[in-house]
Amino acid sequence: MLDTRISEWKYLISLKELKNILMLGIPSIQLLKGLSTLKSKIYIIFSSEDFINTEFEYMKKEIELKIELVQLKKNDTFPFLDESIDLIIITNSFEIDKTLSECERVLVPGGHIVIFAQNKNCGVNITKFINRDKDTQSNFNLIQEDLVKKNLSGYKNIKTYALLPSLKDVRWIIPIQSVKLITNSLTLYQPSLISAKLKKKLSIILSKAGLTKLWTPFRVIIAEKNCSNIENKQNLTDLLKDIFDRKDIEIALFTGTRGYYRKTTAQVMTGKGDIIAYAKIADNSHTGMLVENEAHTLNKIKSLDLVNGIVPEVIYFNNTGEKTLLVQSTIKPPFSYSPYNISDSHVEFLAELFNKTAKRIKFKESVCFKKLKKRIEDIEKRISNDWSAILQKSIDILNDNLGEKEISVALCHIDFTPWNILIDNKKIFVTDWESAEPESMPFYDMLHFEIQKHLVLKNTKILSKPFLNRDRRFNNLLRKYSLLTNSDTNLLNYCILFYLCDNIAFYLDITEKYWGYNEIEKDITFEIKKKLLDNTINQIISRYPY
Repeated sequence: MLDTRISEWKYLISLKELKNILMLGIPSIQLLKGLSTLKSKIYIIFSSEDFINTEFEYMKKEIELKIELVQLKKNDTFPFLDESIDLIIITNSFEIDKTLSECERVLVPGGHIVIFAQNKNCGVNITKFINRDKDTQSNFNLIQEDLVKKNLSGYKNIKTYALLPSLKDVRWIIPIQSVKLITNSLTLYQPSLISAKLKKKLSIILSKAGLTKLWTPFRVIIAEKNCSNIENKQNLTDLLKDIFDRKDIEIALFTGTRGYYRKTTAQVMTGKGDIIAYAKIADNSHTGMLVENEAHTLNKIKSLDLVNGIVPEVIYFNNTGEKTLLVQSTIKPPFSYSPYNISDSHVEFLAELFNKTAKRIKFKESVCFKKLKKRIEDIEKRISNDWSAILQKSIDILNDNLGEKEISVALCHIDFTPWNILIDNKKIFVTDWESAEPESMPFYDMLHFEIQKHLVLKNTKILSKPFLNRDRRFNNLLRKYSLLTNSDTNLLNYCILFYLCDNIAFYLDITEKYWGYNEIEKDITFEIKKKLLDNTINQIISRYPY
């Protein structure tokens, strides 16, 4: 369904709470779930031909949305003479002339109208690009022209965006006003799989050839009602114009990876398409804490004066309670790439970060070990006995062998992966510091890079082997890191055990919260990590009584 991710548009439309939303047509269940975080009153306009099924009625009660259903007969007008509508969403085939006239009457100054159009014959796959529905495209162009004509009577900032899906969700929302805007907006799309990378390259080629519509089957028009005497700085784009003190601001959105910590990322560009910053927006407390942690970490790293790598700088940060917004500088060079093999540049950056933030402490008194024990205690009643037993066994091994030992702990990225790292002329650029921990064990980021790389590439055969018995090059880099940080190599297996335990406990926690335990049982990545954990425990018991 086209509207499964419409709720993400609240970031393009406004940073404030929308009081009243008007929807034309019966929304999908996914849309209702997406809107469930809002406190808005939602009016749904439907005709006598629309069908309201029992599932819709059930979900309306289940998620406790303030919904008022309004049925219109032919030639009826909207009944909201005394209401102030902040947002109007048009997702079906209402008569456009009549609809725009009605929107002009009920939409508040500064409010937005969003009009969606879908080319149903155009699939997600590149092979289906040519099979487009010309009539649908023509109708969409007519809608846009109609809005432009009405600009004189009250609409401004009329722009067209493409909605790009990933699997079933709309995940990327990009402006398509110019070729440079389109191609630079795709910088926000960093695929891991080869097939997705090929689609991205083909999309850029088609756009440069003037054939953008061949790969953008879903389109949206967004327009703002003029507010001549009202200062509307709670609009995301207008706020960014103030922050950068310029009028030509465009944004592309990544609506986030499905999960408990989902958030929206905006790529901020000039009117010509030059990338000038990135913004992260969170609309709940647990995601807001991550964004705030990233802002704090970036400010900390700035004071370190690193020479072996570059990280973004904080341009703007604000936590209003309802939403958290972080705007950070862009560090992506034009010819950078994301290597899938860890290199000397990665190791030198991580070693410098470790050395400049390290402190010695008894392991059992370290924040990282205390947090790990607390997380396992919190989830043990929500996971299987098998998982609980192996995690507790890991904690006992760490405590018995390292508890009284003094070790060095330091600032750690935690999500140090190929897709969060760029290389240009051997210079390393590291992004996405939201999960960073001020104290963690040595080798953590190197281990995470290697394991996550193989998991994403589905190289499960390699991961099922004992972790340190297969890759001479990686082992050499581990030794280099050990020398640069003065870390005891006899500690390495315990670092692996800590990393696996910490990573597994984190994902067990959020997976159980968001999807339920049944999904964990189906996920092969947990099975692989469990084998790695078993192998590490056996190696420690048989070879390394530290």
